[in-house]
Amino acid sequence: MKEDQSVSPELMEIALSKVEGFAFERFALEFLSAVEGRNFIPLGGLSDGGADAFTRDELFKTEKTDLFYQITTQKDHRAKIRQTALRLTEFGRSPRTIYYVTSRQISHIDQEEENLTEELNVIVKIRDKSYLISHINKSISAYNNHLSRYTDI
Repeated sequence: MKEDQSVSPELMEIALSKVEGFAFERFALEFLSAVEGRNFIPLGGLSDGGADAFTRDELFKTEKTDLFYQITTQKDHRAKIRQTALRLTEFGRSPRTIYYVTSRQISHIDQEEENLTEELNVIVKIRDKSYLISHINKSISAYNNHLSRYTDI
C-alpha cells in the first residue's frame, strides 16, 4: 500500500485481530508518535518498569513525568491496567494518568475508565481497536511498517 493511500477499516480490523504482542507494540509506538506528536516518548521493550511510553511536556516542569502508556494485546484489560499501575509504583514512578492501548475491542469504555480510575486512584484512558481503526489514516506508515503483512493475501 502506498503512503498516499488510505487504510480501510476492514483491513485494519483483520490486521488487529491477527497481530502478535511485539509487532503490535512496535505499531502502536509509531502510530502514537504520529497521533500524539513530538511530546510522545516511546520506551517499550522488556524491563521497562511498566511503561511503554510517556509524554515529554511534564519533563519541562521540575517534577517527574506522571502520564504513561501501556501497550498490549492481552485479553484481560482490567488485570493488565492494575498490574501496570502497581509496576509503575514499584519502579518509583507516580502515575497520574495511564493510557491503555490495545488491539482488542473493549465494551463500555467510559464505565471501565471510570471504575478503574476510582479503584486505582489513577486516571485511566483506554484506546482500543475502535480508536485505532478510526485514526489509522493519521499514520499509514505505522500500518505499512507493522500491520500490512497480516492482510497480505
